[in-house]
Amino acid sequence: MLCLASAPNDTTYTGTLNGDVYMWGGNNLQKVIQSAHGAGIYTIDGCDEGFATGSRDGCIKLWDTDFKPRMKVNLAESSHGYQGLTVRSVHWRGDRVLVGTQDSEIMEVFLREPDKPRILVQGHAEGELWALAVHPKRPFIATGSDDCSIRIWNTEDKKLIVQATMDHNVRSVAFNSDGSALAGGMSDGSFTVLKTKDLSEVIHIKDRKEVIHEMKYSPDGNYLAVGSNDNYVDIYAVTQRYKKVGQCSGSSSFITHLDWSEDSKYLQTNSGAAERLFFRMPAGKQATQRDEVRAIRWATWTGVLGPEVSGIWPKYSDTNDVNGVDAFFGGEVMVTGDDFGLVKMFRFPSLKKGTLIVSYI
Repeated sequence: MLCLASAPNDTTYTGTLNGDVYMWGGNNLQKVIQSAHGAGIYTIDGCDEGFATGSRDGCIKLWDTDFKPRMKVNLAESSHGYQGLTVRSVHWRGDRVLVGTQDSEIMEVFLREPDKPRILVQGHAEGELWALAVHPKRPFIATGSDDCSIRIWNTEDKKLIVQATMDHNVRSVAFNSDGSALAGGMSDGSFTVLKTKDLSEVIHIKDRKEVIHEMKYSPDGNYLAVGSNDNYVDIYAVTQRYKKVGQCSGSSSFITHLDWSEDSKYLQTNSGAAERLFFRMPAGKQATQRDEVRAIRWATWTGVLGPEVSGIWPKYSDTNDVNGVDAFFGGEVMVTGDDFGLVKMFRFPSLKKGTLIVSYI
């Protein structure tokens, strides 16, 4: 029994795992409405007009006060539907039904146009959300999570633009320099390149066995750097249909952060062993000369290691306590996210303690 609703005269209706509805009088089973849904019934809502039910089959059904069928709406086949849509909650009042789905959506169904539900809320469905990237030119962000989906959102109206389902958990995403392509790193060591406009696949490559936690396109758009938990960063030539042209080795732990130089000739990495290494692009040969490294001008700064970010570390903190950094060079500020649930803003560079500007909980 997955759900229940009360009715007058000590009557109770319950939804079952196999899609039946049981009618109870007190403690006694009085009737079974078989195959009310084609799968488990997760929710029943009672109102003056009757009852509404929702199921794993993607449908909502409306019943009269005697639990006789009145209307069926297949949300999975509606204008905002998709394969695998599961209804987890319903609320029927008048000519409208509110529907909550397993994928964190809230829809409003109008009974006069049941095939055109209105989306009120959307979000990722399960697990953790690791992947986030900002479009370089438009007010869009891309996200990916353990629900195996990649989604692009409009940040101005806070609505989902397009989504696609992957074969594995998504742990990283990256836009190219003009925003026309989006790369997604997967938990199985593969990555996929998609067209931003409709998230159709361009290419899928698997050169590693462990999760891809970090990836970035070069500023000139010619290369994609892919960092894995195999301790390597692989370099792919975009114009050669993502042919692998280099490999950065030397890290003794998994890759956590990547940054390209302004001229796309260097890459810096952070690893789980608190290593900061530098590599010449695209071959991936390590750069160790101090003067050479000091002359590099970075296009972005997202790493947590180096004298430029020494001030972000609280006293007695561990090297894994600060998880993310993003610097805004023009404003000479940077923002960090840490294990304590805090978002902090610092001056950049932050060479020593005392550069904290503000902290957000």
